[in-house]
Amino acid sequence: MSFIEPQSTMSKQNVKNAELWRYVEEKRQPIEKSLREFLPLAPPQIETRFNEAVEYALFSGGKRLRPVLTLLGAELFGGDAEMVLPAACAAEYIHTSSLIFDDFPVRGDGAFGCVRVINKNQSVRHIQKTDADQNRQTFAELFMQ
Repeated sequence: MSFIEPQSTMSKQNVKNAELWRYVEEKRQPIEKSLREFLPLAPPQIETRFNEAVEYALFSGGKRLRPVLTLLGAELFGGDAEMVLPAACAAEYIHTSSLIFDDFPVRGDGAFGCVRVINKNQSVRHIQKTDADQNRQTFAELFMQ
């Protein structure tokens, strides 16, 4: 039976953690650049604050671990991390949108069938889900009111 010294194991773990965070920092700049490059924005001729809402949600900070894991996965299987940057961005877009939509359903306040929207002024607005579905109101329209 072999015995591994706890200090030796901790030291190896610290080195691995440091390597991971070095990799995260190394990839942060290309990820941020690609997130802006591939960002699906509304065309400028459309007068909407959708773009402002999207940028606020996406660029308000974060470690970008999902795109980093996408890049690491590509490299693990012999791929080129730069080639999968669009997929890495998609992972971050999906994650960010899930955080936004996670806040929509109202639970336990008697507003069953409603969507609760907290706009930029922190005021709460309840919208019948059927109304939102019929009108196809966008997140930005609801958020910026």
